[in-house]
Amino acid sequence: MTGAFYLFFCFLFFAEVVMMKQFVLILYFLFLGSGVMPVLPLCAEEEPSDSSSQYEYVEYSPLGTAYELYGWNVPRYYYYQYLHLFADYPWVVRVAYGVVFCCMIGFLFITVVMIADVYYIERTKRFYVKTRKKYFEKMKEVCYASVDNLSEEEIARRLDYKPKRWRAWQMRMWARICVDVCQFTNTADPNLRNIQTIMRMIGFTDFVERGLMFGSHKRKVRLLQAVRLTNMRLSDSLVTHLVNDKDPALRKAARVYYMLASKDDPYIFFEDESLTIDATREANFSLWDKIEIHEIFSKIHDSERALPRFVPLLQTSENRDMMMFFMHETAYWGTERELRHVMTFFESSDLMYRQTAFECMGIRRYAEAEETIKDLFYKQTESLRRTILNALLEINGEHNVDFFVKAYQLKSSDYTRRTALRCLWLSGPNGRELFESLKSTCKQRDLILFEHVENPIINDDNL
Repeated sequence: MTGAFYLFFCFLFFAEVVMMKQFVLILYFLFLGSGVMPVLPLCAEEEPSDSSSQYEYVEYSPLGTAYELYGWNVPRYYYYQYLHLFADYPWVVRVAYGVVFCCMIGFLFITVVMIADVYYIERTKRFYVKTRKKYFEKMKEVCYASVDNLSEEEIARRLDYKPKRWRAWQMRMWARICVDVCQFTNTADPNLRNIQTIMRMIGFTDFVERGLMFGSHKRKVRLLQAVRLTNMRLSDSLVTHLVNDKDPALRKAARVYYMLASKDDPYIFFEDESLTIDATREANFSLWDKIEIHEIFSKIHDSERALPRFVPLLQTSENRDMMMFFMHETAYWGTERELRHVMTFFESSDLMYRQTAFECMGIRRYAEAEETIKDLFYKQTESLRRTILNALLEINGEHNVDFFVKAYQLKSSDYTRRTALRCLWLSGPNGRELFESLKSTCKQRDLILFEHVENPIINDDNL
């Protein structure tokens, strides 16, 4: 506390040098009135002749009676004195002094806020490091235990955990630790009972449920993300309430979790036409939403659960962005029959649908579509031709080296010809040999295309 007083008086000294003495007195008596500093008695005694004595700040009553100011009467008194001292100054000077005084108070306030913020950050960091060091490895061992339904008492004994009522900021650090533990465990396993027991034991499950019932929308979205990452099991009644919430971000996060947790009908929201055909700005899936859904499909596929039927979604969706997203997901997780349905978009009137369909063949490396897209190559735009070349490279580059040579020799844009050379360069020894043969016989103006492909720094189709 003594150090704080020293810092405060240093600040007063600086202010006294730069500003005026009255501002220093106001700051001093503001602290005095709030009770931080002791009260200075103001008594009506006879004024001593020595002005530098210890009675410098003593006020003298004209009536000859003693009085004392304390509490918030002190700042009020000096406020009226401030008005009296500046009564004869022009309004410009008074405004200038007021601005300077407000800046001083603002600087002091910001300093206090910054110190408090640094303190809270360091406090949470220390707690996280200490708790992770103590429990992280033990929690992993419990999750890897041969018995997947250990009792809460047994888990507490293995972790050497003592029950405690954690605060909200401490529980947020526990959430980070639980997420870290789940990264090293098989989250696709539906019988992760031990990690569920751990979260109930430390109170994280109750903390999440209370937050999802009474927290703000922003907090609920964050909690649902933590729930999904930890594979926590929530009650059906709570999830049912959230999937129909009015807030679009919360509703979307709840439906993403519902797909991962539900076994009865997890894709009901994709199959509902009124939800799929929703072109409002709030309802569109962002890039992050697509990443989350793709990750969930990956977990569902790894756990050998049923994935959604993509053909009905492709037939009913009128949202262009969602349509292309489902086509890509079909390439990753769809069946052979569903992938054949994607091939029907090869001759779509929408060029973006065509491009997505060609990309899907490369993602899946679907050899059955190889000859079809070769025949369609000459009917496409330059951009779609480059997409087809890259798809053929992914499907079987070594088998298509002759086609890459023909694509290079066509009267196309230099960008498309360079893509054909890049595909040839990446198609194994035979492709490299043909690449060198073409380079030795090319015209001088085409030499830059070969040099671009040979350079490992810029050998990218997007450059």
